[in-house]
Formats: sequence, C-alpha cells, structure tokens
Amino acid sequence: MKQEVQHLINLRQHEEALTLLQSITQTDPTDTDTLFWLSYLQAKTARRRKQFEEAVQTAERVHIRNPKDERNLRHLKACYHKLGSSLEHSIDAELEVLTPLQENP
Repeated sequence: MKQEVQHLINLRQHEEALTLLQSITQTDPTDTDTLFWLSYLQAKTARRRKQFEEAVQTAERVHIRNPKDERNLRHLKACYHKLGSSLEHSIDAELEVLTPLQENP
C-alpha cells in the first residue's frame, strides 16, 4: 500500500494519497514514516490555518515517537513558520543540538 502512496505522490495526486495515508494510519497509528508523509501532505494541501494545525499535530506525533528525525523536524519548523508560531525557534534549537550528533557519530 505504501508503494501506491508513493506512486500517487509522484503523480501529484495529493488528495488521493492523503486519503490512503489516513487509512494506513488508522491501521497502524505508530508508523512514523506514514505519519510523516501524512503530515507533509496535510501541509502541502492545506488551504486554511486549521489544516496547517492538523499537519503540525501529526508532525508532533512523529516527533514524540522519533525526536531525532531531522526530516520531520525541518518539516515541523516549516509548518510552525507558516503559522507564525514562536515554537519554530525551539525546533531550531533541537536541530542545532542534533546536527553535531549526526556529523560526529
């Protein structure tokens, strides 16, 4: 099913991919990769503030389960920036701490 989602994303059929991702997360709400893509598409297709807030909530679920996921942190920062939230700066701090850890294993 995840291959189908990737195919839909590649075809820029975001609404269809979003629906499929929502279905997958209902089956396995702990899959952080699926949650990341769900949040990414929620943000990409968002037209109103509430929809961006949903993307943030989903990205925060990923962050709770995998706090060192740099891809998700960058996405979360972008969402907070779009919302004009000062929480963007706390994500900056987390990224600064995380980056040296990845450069010096």
